This record gives sequence, C-alpha cells and structure tokens, in this order.
Amino acid sequence: MGRNDFTLTTETGSAFLILAPPELARIPLRGRTPVVAAGDSLSAGAAVGEPCAPLAAWIHTPIAGEVLEVDADFVTVRAARTQEAAVAPLDFSTLSGEPLLEALSRCGIDIPALRPTRHMIVNAVPPEPGIGVTGRLLKDYRDTLARGLKLAKSIVGPTKVTLAGPEVDASAFGNCEVVRVRARYPQGLAPLIIKTVTGKEYADDVTVVDLFQLMALGRIHETGRPRTEVFLTVQGKNVRALIGTPLRDVLTAAGATPSDGDRAVIGGPMRGTALCRLDLGLPENEYGLFMIPADSYPPVRDAACLNCGQCARSCPARIFPGELSMCAEAKLFERARLGHVESCFECGICGYVCPARRPLLQYLQFAKSELRLLDEARSKASGPVSAEPPKDAEGAE
Repeated sequence: MGRNDFTLTTETGSAFLILAPPELARIPLRGRTPVVAAGDSLSAGAAVGEPCAPLAAWIHTPIAGEVLEVDADFVTVRAARTQEAAVAPLDFSTLSGEPLLEALSRCGIDIPALRPTRHMIVNAVPPEPGIGVTGRLLKDYRDTLARGLKLAKSIVGPTKVTLAGPEVDASAFGNCEVVRVRARYPQGLAPLIIKTVTGKEYADDVTVVDLFQLMALGRIHETGRPRTEVFLTVQGKNVRALIGTPLRDVLTAAGATPSDGDRAVIGGPMRGTALCRLDLGLPENEYGLFMIPADSYPPVRDAACLNCGQCARSCPARIFPGELSMCAEAKLFERARLGHVESCFECGICGYVCPARRPLLQYLQFAKSELRLLDEARSKASGPVSAEPPKDAEGAE
C-alpha cells in the first residue's frame, strides 16, 4: 500500500494455508470470566471462558490437553491426550427461539451484535487495504456463508436483506438486493456501508453483519461444534488457524520473520494494534496480521500538532482529529465531546496522513474510552430512580 493509496483488495488471493494445531494454545479471554483452573483436563472444543454480558460469546479451547495457567487475559492449554469425552455436536436444525440463541452464544457467537431489525446489510467489502481474505471466503466457502446468512436471518428477522460489496454475486445469497460499493478504504466500515445503502447517516433499524460473522455462523451450523477457527490475511497470505495459536507461529508459517526494529500489527494496517510480544494467542475476531519493516514509515511520535488541517480534510466523519487529539492530550475530555469525538469511527486515516506523525487514532480512542468511564461513573453516582413520591420530613401527606 503506497502513500495515500487506500485501494481495497478484491482479488481472491492465495488459497488458504491451513495451520496445524499448536502444541501450546494461549486463548484470549477478552472480557470473559474463566471457567477452568490450572490442572484441568479438557477435550477439544470445551468452554474455557464465560461472557460477562447475557448471550455474548463464550470462548473455547481448540485443542485437547491440560490447562497450564489461567490469568485475567489468557487461558493457556498444552496439547495432550485426555480422557475427557469429546464435545458432542449440536443439531441446529432442530433449534429455534431462545434455545437457538443460547446454543449459539455457548458456541462462540455474540448474539447482541445480531440485534433484530427490519433491514440487514451483509458487508462484503474488504475491511482494510491489504486484507484479501474476504475474496477468498466468497470463492471457497460460498455454501458455508449461505448457511451462515440463513442462520443470521433467523436471528435478526429482517424484512429486507441487502448485500453490499465491490464484486458480489447475489445468487449465492438467496437473490437478495445488491448494492455496489467502491473498493476504496474506508468504504467497508459499517457507518459508511449504512450511509451507502440507506442514504442515512444514522439508521437505528439496520443491522450490519460481515463475512466473518457469517463464516462463524455457517461453520457452527455445519459442524455443530463451538467456534475455534480464525480466517485472516497474514503478510499477504490467506490463513486458517486455530484460536489461541501463538502469533509468532502464525507469522512463521506465513514466511514472515521479524527483524530488530520491525513492528508486528494485529488487525489491518490502518486500524491495527501494535504488539509488544509475539507469544500472545490469536484472538477470534481478527482478520489480519502484519510485519511492518522498521524503515518503511517514519516513526510515530508525540510531536506537536502543526495545525495543517490535513487530518480534517481526510476525515470521513467530518470532525477535527488534530484539535480533538490535543483535547485528549490535555485531558479535556468534555471539550472533546463537544467536538463530537464520539462520531469518530476509528478508520485511522488521520494518523496515516499526519505529517507530524502524531498518534491521532490512539488519542481519539483514549478520549472516547475516558468519556465512557465518566458516563458510567455518573450513572452509578445518580443511583436508581425511585418510583415512589418523596415524603416530607414529618412523613405527612
């Protein structure tokens, strides 16, 4: 991807490289409570983490073995033979209503993300430049995606389904409506997909599902077993790996060997997160893993804003990232709220085009996080609202 080249990959790319099960899996918990302890013996597909929110996604071990360690962030499982009975597959064709939602949640599907609405949009646009896995999924797993769509429709219950993408074939998805979307970043992000399809910037009656969600639903429907796979692009190659596989193993299998000064990024090149270590386990909801060579881009630094306006000119949300980053830097979070920082959908273009190389995306994410914490604290401080009228000091009516 060259400077200011935001073209999205629409080719199918390489065939999937299927990684062998790891000898040691570090399964990310990410907001879940562990349901296992060190020393437990687990079969493949056994639950290791319970969600904190109702009907959110459980997390499971992809390998059979022994639990070595449990902490707030990971459950570490070492592959070994076990006497534990294998997890029995479920027949999802016999389930509906609440039992279906509960079963899918326990198999690793985030049900609240599939909220019931009248209009469901299937987002088939590659999420970021350099991510080719979406095209490969459409080529190799069309039947699986169709099963996933059928299951998603049974949960969302839409009266209208729209397939949005640069090069999509509606015949594989029940002949639903098709909207062609330009293959240029950030057109694949949910807010812009909604704007492109509906013409509205705020549409409460729309649910957007992407190909990765459909793939997870389809695989669960096919196998009857919990979600344990991740489909992603690694350094330009399409890879199918198990959740919890050490990131170093994933990079090595794709032929990427890090050197001193290189930066590993999980996610895409625009919105991804830099990694401080490579022994972390592969999360279930990532679509990319990259090595950024040390000399490819100038380093990001906490330099002063130049007030050049380049970030504002490039911002698809029409806010002023440079000014908002200075608010975050000075901890003026309420001022950032007045500047509509919460309208940012974190595309990362501002930081990419910034000539001063300020970490604008991270500043805006920081401000949004702090505002959420402030709102939660105020909500708790206000307490529950009483339904009874107040009485005077004497207790008289």
